[in-house]
Amino acid sequence: MAGATAARGGQAGGLVTVLSNGTGHRTRYVPSKRADLASGLLFRFRLGFVVNAIYGFFASLFRAFFCCFYLCRNRIMKSSQYKKAVCRMFLGHTRFATSSAPRLNESHPHRFSGPQTVRVWRVGGQGWEATDENYEVYVTHNGDFDYWELFDSLRTQKDLGRWLQNVLNMHKTIASCDSVKVAGMMELLRTQGIWKHSIRLAYQTSVQPSFQHTLNGEMLLEESLLNQITAIAENIFQQHVTGVPASSVLQDSRQVKDLIAVLAKAWYDIGGELRNRCGTCELLAQHSICYFLENDIFTALDKFLSCAHGSFGITACCTLDPNVVAIASRGQAMSVSFNEDLGVVLWGSEASAQMVPIGLVSGGGRGGGGRDIESQGGQSNMVPKCTHRHDLDEDGGEVIEIAICTNTQDRMAQEAAWCASGRMQVQFGESSPNFGRFSPFSMQNNLFLRVHRQKEQGFMPKEKFIAPETLLSLVGVGGDGPSLSRDASQAKDKVAADLADIPPILSFLRKEFSEQNGKNRTTSRHFFKMIRQKVLDKEQCKGDDAKRLMIDVLVTGAEASLWLREQFASHLPPLLPTLRLLPLSSNKI
Repeated sequence: MAGATAARGGQAGGLVTVLSNGTGHRTRYVPSKRADLASGLLFRFRLGFVVNAIYGFFASLFRAFFCCFYLCRNRIMKSSQYKKAVCRMFLGHTRFATSSAPRLNESHPHRFSGPQTVRVWRVGGQGWEATDENYEVYVTHNGDFDYWELFDSLRTQKDLGRWLQNVLNMHKTIASCDSVKVAGMMELLRTQGIWKHSIRLAYQTSVQPSFQHTLNGEMLLEESLLNQITAIAENIFQQHVTGVPASSVLQDSRQVKDLIAVLAKAWYDIGGELRNRCGTCELLAQHSICYFLENDIFTALDKFLSCAHGSFGITACCTLDPNVVAIASRGQAMSVSFNEDLGVVLWGSEASAQMVPIGLVSGGGRGGGGRDIESQGGQSNMVPKCTHRHDLDEDGGEVIEIAICTNTQDRMAQEAAWCASGRMQVQFGESSPNFGRFSPFSMQNNLFLRVHRQKEQGFMPKEKFIAPETLLSLVGVGGDGPSLSRDASQAKDKVAADLADIPPILSFLRKEFSEQNGKNRTTSRHFFKMIRQKVLDKEQCKGDDAKRLMIDVLVTGAEASLWLREQFASHLPPLLPTLRLLPLSSNKI
């Protein structure tokens, strides 16, 4: 996919994945003018794996040297980055040409704060457990982030960036682009299972300190006070879940009210500034419990999009959820493609880039390892591709969660616990987005989706999602192009490979235009009819109507297609001088 988007004019790119030890591995790359974006990005990404492995190996030796082996063995093996990573998700982004030059710190994927260790509560078949884990949130974003509704007021993304730095206690310099603020909001909103982050967000929504006070560093929840009330919440929740089956925790309104009352009283007894700002602390406790149970990466993205103004094609992931990706669209095209047999999922704004071959073939290299199918050139028609595609609702807004779950028992326990917030939200008069999960394909029972459409204010059921008009079949699509002898992006001499592809491409075009129902011939015929009608309409206009500055033909493109656009725009006006043709970069539409 990186190669496909780079061929369409990508100028910078990035890639991130979550390793098996819970850390994010990110690479961003801005190539020189003649360098290949895809190959350069993948080389640096793979090199990073080697560096991490070497670092993890020597770090393990260092710890083993100073620690008793039998006491520290489990800890060493758990924290070592040298163990094999089981990566299921890769989040990438390619930046196309805009009016500004690409910069490394403005390249995607974005992360607002650096890695941090947080205490996370999880629930499984054995009940609730708390562990210390690495926390990072990554985001890619196409479009423009203009405003966000904060405390009933619209705040620009620039002001929001300064506000986030104080709220998240992150005072390092951040990139000036709007997308990094999207990452900051996602970091603030993704709080599920983390008491500290849930309380931090609840303080903002329950106390609602003024925007100007926060910018000035006033009315902030000090780190020492936040740690104090977090420790209280941790202890109370520990007592609440100890010895209680996961399916029985917070399952009725009485349990919820009891927990709120206990938390509120414990926090109220602290006194001082907390009592002055939060009063009885009941609202703070209520919001904290809601965010603790509810705000996973999917819910966080849905809440962000509902209050955001602008155009958005967003993908988001968190190191706490290595097998989950959330995707959102409003005002920007986004598609998700599936291979029903292999369980592979591709997504992005370029639907055509999702038609790349997928999978591995054996026999590559001395070690017998696999090779990318994309490097097999002429075999591209023989290898699997995506079989279905779903286009997100960019008009009304849509958020979709893609999750891979291999442990059915833990998944059922987690859903039972997290869905407790659904009953709690009904009690408080709010709607909860924790329902609506389904498996779209019978052969892939580990793949689960949630699809929430904001305009309809509801979840899309499985029956509607798998309907032919929603889940498009790609079988037979994309297989009617020219058969090329090799993949030019993998060739040593790319110029020679391009020259070798000219004869089959010309032969394909001749065949397309010679056949009555050829797609290129059909498209050209319809385009000519539209142009002819425009010319006739112009001839019938008289007086002022004939002088109106109406755009008759709008030609768009980017990079390679931009050059073709300019050539076409120079040829058409001399032939049809009555038409007004406007060439415009697709990034400006």
